[in-house]
Amino acid sequence: GVLLQSAGDLDAAEALYRESLGNEDLRIISAGSLGMLLLTKNDLDGACPLLREAVDMDRELFGWHPRTILATCNLSQTLAAKGDLTGAEALLREALEGGRLTLDDRDRMMLSLICNL
Repeated sequence: GVLLQSAGDLDAAEALYRESLGNEDLRIISAGSLGMLLLTKNDLDGACPLLREAVDMDRELFGWHPRTILATCNLSQTLAAKGDLTGAEALLREALEGGRLTLDDRDRMMLSLICNL
């Protein structure tokens, strides 16, 4: 789906991501990818549950890994786009705390979290 999405064929990429949701091994990747694609298509109601699932799976499998922090930021961005600024802020604060546990304060991701907050 990534290549199709990069080429601008969002409908074909979406179909592949949706198909891969049924594969347990691919679900952790496809949930976040499909969520971000739906965010690109401004389908915020479709994106939110998928991005929340991606965050939950990442936290369970990886803890506060950079991948988890990025997934949390993606969900925060979606909540902000929906007008839920309180929820978006709470997620960014969680990601910032998680980043402080695992990343250097001068890491680009940490700086991005601080700027986004």
